[in-house]
Amino acid sequence: MRRSVPAPNPSGPAPSTRPLSVTLDEDEEVHWTWTLGPDGTRYVSGYTIVRRPPLPPLFPPLPEELDP
Repeated sequence: MRRSVPAPNPSGPAPSTRPLSVTLDEDEEVHWTWTLGPDGTRYVSGYTIVRRPPLPPLFPPLPEELDP
């Protein structure tokens, strides 16, 4: 199932061309690219979509699974 993730809010006035949100698959996450404007305003100017690392197991391995 795809989901929409909004970009973080800027610290002040930002260009209207900045990304407002990104649509991701269940196994994806977004890394936002920040820019510092000449007036000191920080805003998201881009993004990279990356695969989410696999989740660790919910339960530890059973003792018999640890023995070779």
